[in-house]
Amino acid sequence: MLSRLEMMVLMTGYDLPLRAIREQIASAVDLIVHTARLKDGTRRIVNVTEIYGIEDDDILTQDVFAFEQTGIRDGRIEGELKRTGIRPTFMGQFKRSGIELPPGEFGIPHEDAARPGTGRPLKGRWGAGDTSQTPDASVLTVGNGRAVTAGGMVYVSAMGPVDPDTGRVVHGTIKEQTRQCLQNLKAKLEAAGSSLDKVVWANWSLRDPAEFDTFNEEWVRWFPGDAPVGQGTLMPPLQRRAGFRISVGVIAEA
Repeated sequence: MLSRLEMMVLMTGYDLPLRAIREQIASAVDLIVHTARLKDGTRRIVNVTEIYGIEDDDILTQDVFAFEQTGIRDGRIEGELKRTGIRPTFMGQFKRSGIELPPGEFGIPHEDAARPGTGRPLKGRWGAGDTSQTPDASVLTVGNGRAVTAGGMVYVSAMGPVDPDTGRVVHGTIKEQTRQCLQNLKAKLEAAGSSLDKVVWANWSLRDPAEFDTFNEEWVRWFPGDAPVGQGTLMPPLQRRAGFRISVGVIAEA
């Protein structure tokens, strides 16, 4: 649907940058209700998806409800639309508009100030830039890593560029965020009885793969000589939304 809207704008003959088109779509469309014809010939709503902003030229979407098939009876598909556990960003708009939702809000989770998010409104129409109704999402629970010792090795999950004193993401260049990640990683390993020089394998997630060379300049400063074996992976949406440019996980000797 998003691609078709872009194509319709392009077909008008206006010479607009693709980002400008996507910004207009993201600001104008709030929900996509997706219907599909299933194998038994019935048509069902299979997704209710929120458009909550634009980032790096990509329109950001998240499913609020999704159809889950439970079985087939007499040749007909059975199932129901189930909540995904995601709270749409526009929920507060109902209250500000004086609309009372049914108890339980259709199973949508209640607002959680500790839930990681963008730290800023991605659609100005929901608050018009006023963040007073928006929880302080820069205080993060994601990216703090977790160390587990097993089989003589220490496994540390993704460490993000989070200042341990404030719990907030360190905004800056890829080098600055990499430095913070490795400082956090050093402290986590030492607390588990290991150290950076015992790292044998690493996994890094970059928000923008084009920043690898700059990331690597800082990486080799911390791992001179024979650096640990490593690989890059795609950064999860939760870390992207939190403002991470980099996260790092490792395996080290205990």
